[in-house]
Amino acid sequence: MNIRSTLAAILALAAMGFIADSAVALPLQSKDAVQGRCNENGGTWFAPSAQGVYGCLYNDGHGIVCGGGGSYRNTCDTFRRRPGQHGLPTRQEATAEKAKKVEVK
Repeated sequence: MNIRSTLAAILALAAMGFIADSAVALPLQSKDAVQGRCNENGGTWFAPSAQGVYGCLYNDGHGIVCGGGGSYRNTCDTFRRRPGQHGLPTRQEATAEKAKKVEVK
């Protein structure tokens, strides 16, 4: 009985580790460094807001956000695209899909 509960606890912790996949806050990176890397990699730059938040969203869906208020003021956070999640279709793809559905009927 004791082995089962230990094994169940280990499996539960492993499952939480796989599901959580949280990122550790990075030290603050300068606005110029983030903007430069963003421009080099073809991302979309978000200039500092009134609260001092700035960041970049890259074409593949990952990005970085820095600044803010309170305890987040001197940190950056990165995020990545979730596997298996696809972007929205382009207008051309949506039109082609709609035409296919009309032809089938």
